Amino acid sequence: MGTGISACHERRRDIDRAHARIRPVGEGVVATLKALKILTKVPHCAQRITAIQTARHPG
Repeated sequence: MGTGISACHERRRDIDRAHARIRPVGEGVVATLKALKILTKVPHCAQRITAIQTARHPG
């Protein structure tokens, strides 16, 4: 019966490690989206962002 508890703790530790690896990526994405939201409120910056996005993802 003790193995269930240790397996649960081991699984939780694995999940925590996965979250620790993923968290910085998510934080970077959120920061980028916030920056784009702010920049799109400035008229000339919105055009520049559109041009950059088009250059990065043509088609």
